[in-house]
Amino acid sequence: QLSLDRTETYLDQDQYNLEAIFFAMAIHSWLAQFYDEGGQTLKALGAAKKAYHYMKIGFGLLDENPEFYFSTGLYNYYRVQYPESNPVYKPFVWFFREGDKALGLKQLDHASFEAVFTKAEALMYLAHIYLRYENNPLLATRYSGRLVKMYPKNTFFKVTYTEALLADDKHDSAKILIEKLVASKKDFYRMSGEIFYGIYLEKHLQKYGMAKDHYLEALTIGETLGARADNKKSLAYAGLARIAHQKGDVEEAKDYYRKAIKLAQYDQVKKEGKSYLRAN
Repeated sequence: QLSLDRTETYLDQDQYNLEAIFFAMAIHSWLAQFYDEGGQTLKALGAAKKAYHYMKIGFGLLDENPEFYFSTGLYNYYRVQYPESNPVYKPFVWFFREGDKALGLKQLDHASFEAVFTKAEALMYLAHIYLRYENNPLLATRYSGRLVKMYPKNTFFKVTYTEALLADDKHDSAKILIEKLVASKKDFYRMSGEIFYGIYLEKHLQKYGMAKDHYLEALTIGETLGARADNKKSLAYAGLARIAHQKGDVEEAKDYYRKAIKLAQYDQVKKEGKSYLRAN
């Protein structure tokens, strides 16, 4: 709230202040994300409308400030993708300008090279998008790898990079990072490391019993974490479902997939789980 108050003070003094426009848009966007993750749909839409007011201004400022390539690219991509992945929002987005996913990705890529304040955010979202929605782990690895190179001490960026490496079948490179995550003192990183170790053992070495132990350990660690860890936990449940299927226990696999779908925030696990449930 303090950031928003100060930003609005600047806008009261100069409604064309580029930095103030950008920060007002960013603050309302973050609020929309916060409300959405908390299941507060109407509050999320209210914050999104306020963010959109400033985004529309930013659409015309790309040549004046490269930071707006980030916000415009993000808008163009998610204006299409988000309602597809979250149908509950479809009836409410008609008043937002149409998006363009391909253009959005190009604009985010531009921001990842030319922006100053949002370079890291552009790289983070590009890695996320290519990993979660575009099913392109090679590009997810490239963008997240750039992030890790820029910020070698940032463990959160290493989590995304490790997941991308596993998805891209670069198991040996991933294992080096996994071992460091498992040894972390922070539960979220340790939980992530246990999940990734499970994926490594399951998919690379076919050591299903050991993989199951790591998935279960991850879920035990995750019991103390909040909803923001749910998507990671969905990966563990999906892994347990695949292992149950390997040993011929279809009912157990179905039960694990239901749990995975319930916690999953993105299409990857949802599609895998729903496909299995339809087939069995």
